[in-house]
Amino acid sequence: MKDLEKLFSYKEDTAGKIIQSFRRNFKITQAELCAITGISEKYLSAVENDKRPIGLEVASKIAVFFNFDPTLLLFPGGLDELHAQYSDIQKQAKKLISEKRKTA
Repeated sequence: MKDLEKLFSYKEDTAGKIIQSFRRNFKITQAELCAITGISEKYLSAVENDKRPIGLEVASKIAVFFNFDPTLLLFPGGLDELHAQYSDIQKQAKKLISEKRKTA
């Protein structure tokens, strides 16, 4: 459990670090995870080393394997971080939607 406890204490986690922590916690090798999920070992290694983005399909397979929500891997910084990153879009969307409601 050390890896998982350490994992959830950092804000700058990545999908790769999360996967690696879960694997190590449960003593699962990359080969074992890949054999069951159908993900190639080369791709998983690249994701774990933050050299490739994870993608929805791979995140979903790994999330099902470990029984957690795939958003943990897709948005490791959380949804608040995502909204902060795209705050300009959010502001413009609220303004446009508000204008559309007035004319409806």
